[in-house]
Amino acid sequence: MSNNRVKELIEDKMKVLIGERVRQFRRAALMFGVDFGEDVEYKHMAGPRRGKVSIFPKFALHIHSSWRLLKEGKIYLGQNDLFNHMDGNFKLYIDDEESNHDVEFVRITEKLNELFELESVVVTRIEANELGDLRVYMEKDYRLELFVDSNENNESWRFFRNDDDSEYLVVFEEDEI
Repeated sequence: MSNNRVKELIEDKMKVLIGERVRQFRRAALMFGVDFGEDVEYKHMAGPRRGKVSIFPKFALHIHSSWRLLKEGKIYLGQNDLFNHMDGNFKLYIDDEESNHDVEFVRITEKLNELFELESVVVTRIEANELGDLRVYMEKDYRLELFVDSNENNESWRFFRNDDDSEYLVVFEEDEI
């Protein structure tokens, strides 16, 4: 796939977010998760939950690669915040699943999610580049930036809808979308 085609494909698939409200920032295992849009019902078609209905925000973005959330040109939250833990005056890097509730990320996202709920911040613009990097521009001068950060063929990020079984947009290094 040509480099320019990667940019166009990402922007075309992601443009559905324009005008959608940012619902929450969260952790999805060792990934950063961002949810967008109103709640929708999803009927599970397979697995142990088959036939059951769950409620989720309409869109989700799961990020494996490097990312940062900026406000007014300053980093508000970033990749390492998922694992930084305050111990007295020192920040420690912890990637232990059992210790994840103590990380700085939880404190910051709780405040951020409350703020976004009160202010109803919506997506205003989407930009991608030929590498698969993504910028999500939001009201109040917030911007989420995702960076493909490896030359290995690993998943960098994925975008999907929770209201149907449409294909996920999965961005890999080396042009593989």
